[in-house]
Amino acid sequence: MSTTPNSKSATPRFLMKPRQVPNFSYEAIKLADICAREIWVGNVYKKNDVRLEAEIEIEVIDSHGVITSERNQTVVSDEVFLHLFAPYYIQHGGRDVNVLVTFPNSINDCNLKAYIKVARLEQREMRSQNFNLNNGIDYLLTDALAEYRRWARSRTPYDFTALTARMVQDFSLSMTTNPQNGVGSHTTAASRILFIAMPDLPFFNMSADIYTGLSIRAENNNIHISKYYKALADGLRRNWQTLSSFEMPRFALTNDELWKRIRQSGWWQRRIYDLALKNYYSESPIELNDTARISFLTKPYMHL
Repeated sequence: MSTTPNSKSATPRFLMKPRQVPNFSYEAIKLADICAREIWVGNVYKKNDVRLEAEIEIEVIDSHGVITSERNQTVVSDEVFLHLFAPYYIQHGGRDVNVLVTFPNSINDCNLKAYIKVARLEQREMRSQNFNLNNGIDYLLTDALAEYRRWARSRTPYDFTALTARMVQDFSLSMTTNPQNGVGSHTTAASRILFIAMPDLPFFNMSADIYTGLSIRAENNNIHISKYYKALADGLRRNWQTLSSFEMPRFALTNDELWKRIRQSGWWQRRIYDLALKNYYSESPIELNDTARISFLTKPYMHL
């Protein structure tokens, strides 16, 4: 690592960019872990970014089995969205797993719109006349659950990258009002929602900066997704030793069994891998806020 004198910008910059996912340094993964921990609790890590509030709908089961529903405008986080979405699949997926459902039936219009907003997909997706979230919810509650159950029953070693890429293709298609040649238009939203809703399946977040940096081009979105997933799966294998040295934060909300299931799936490693890729391939320098900068940097400006 080297420093640039007389610079006041806390901006990590990345030098040579190969056409495949790089083998990241420990420092690059450490920075991504710090960024992920900020998002985990609903904070931001970029300078001048603001925390976003969103309305979420929660159904809570009390000790007597009575369900009550309420909506709240609040700052939300990766942890909150995992609690909202993941139990549906883990409970109904066909495995003998005793996961406490704190928030039942939380895959709904309100909560998915909240996730789209917080993931900063709102301008791209929600303003498109070609975007049909209700059809997407139907896919999540039916076809996606059926795919999850088939995966849960599988007892043979298998590269599940092909499965997850196909699910992104199908989910994207389900949200597209007027698909061209049977191909969906909302790959970014599809990948990110499935990444948070099914944390124990090997989904990757799709990002324009990453696939541009990898020079992934294809004649349609389905081939695009397949190439992207193959490239990221290869990079994940090569970087796994470093990624696996970083531990997933504990839940602040009580649900130890859900936390164990997500932790064992390597979801946290894929989360920080995603942020390491975004930092590396970002078209503009990443300006850290003071909290993230102080957590990582001993000097105000560093190259990774």
